Amino acid sequence: MGAKKRAAVSPPAKVSPGGKKARVSETPESIALSKLVAAFDGDVGSMLPPSVTEMAKAVADKCLMNTVENRDDLETVFAGVLGQALQTAMAGLQKEHQEAIDGVKAEEEKVQALEEAVAEANTQKEQADKALADAQDAQFRASEQKLTAETELENHCEEENGLQPKKKLMEKELQSFEDVKGIVRGPSTANKKNLAKLEKALTDVNAPPSLIAGIGEALGKQTAFDQHFVGEAAKLIYDRAEAITAELAKFNDTVAEYAKKTEALQAKLEQLSSDLNERDTELSAAKKTQKDCIAAIKEAEKSKKAGDKVLAHAETHRDVKLAAEGVGNDAETQFKFLLERSAAVVPEAPEAEMAEVEAA
Repeated sequence: MGAKKRAAVSPPAKVSPGGKKARVSETPESIALSKLVAAFDGDVGSMLPPSVTEMAKAVADKCLMNTVENRDDLETVFAGVLGQALQTAMAGLQKEHQEAIDGVKAEEEKVQALEEAVAEANTQKEQADKALADAQDAQFRASEQKLTAETELENHCEEENGLQPKKKLMEKELQSFEDVKGIVRGPSTANKKNLAKLEKALTDVNAPPSLIAGIGEALGKQTAFDQHFVGEAAKLIYDRAEAITAELAKFNDTVAEYAKKTEALQAKLEQLSSDLNERDTELSAAKKTQKDCIAAIKEAEKSKKAGDKVLAHAETHRDVKLAAEGVGNDAETQFKFLLERSAAVVPEAPEAEMAEVEAA
């Protein structure tokens, strides 16, 4: 069938001095074959159908241990099939390695996006902190303004409520001054009761004590000194009565002014109350935003941590596939060594041949 005939030559067994056979040392060929078969048992075989893997392991030593010159044609065919199986396995290992590389790249991009998300969440938190501080300041100022307006309105209303009692007091005071007008210009026959009224009226207008003390003696007298004394007392009383009359005349205007101011203060207070409500709403919203930002940071960090774990797993998977491809590459190297090795002997150098002749 065209097979090459060859004599099987077995090297003589080495005998130890004690008569026991010495352990045969491994050769480069046996080492290469062991590595090749181990690859088919491992990563290389995982890329092939089990039947192909078993076949490859079964025929490896049958078709590769002979040199090129001594290899049978059929052995060469089996060696070629074994090489095709190795190439198929290598294609699968390279594909899985590349997919693992692509997977790492994809996870790195995801982790980068997650890092950016964490940074953005922290930026949002910083902005929320500032917004909350601003909202707290605004709410405090609005609260202070409202409190000031409430105090102002309260004081004003207290003054306004005192206007009518004040008017009655002024009317009563005016009446008392009207009563003593006749007394101060009357005869000297004023009784003690009327004289007491006059003295009280002079006291109320802050007359000098000497005028109050001497008015009783001067009433009704015709001397220039007495008339001057009485005239001064009358002037004080009449001036005060006129001042009260004038003040009462514009009292209604004063009441209207107070009422108008009350309305203005009430409107101001209502506006400030509305402003405070808005600041309260803004403050509540700012607090919620800050809370949401804190939650967002926690969620982003959690996602980042999970992404790091996935990336680490992908990197480990990539390294495993790299190692597997390395096993395949080594298997190819061992296969090529066994497939292409030759039995040809390299000629010795001329100097070595001359040395042999001389020795003969």
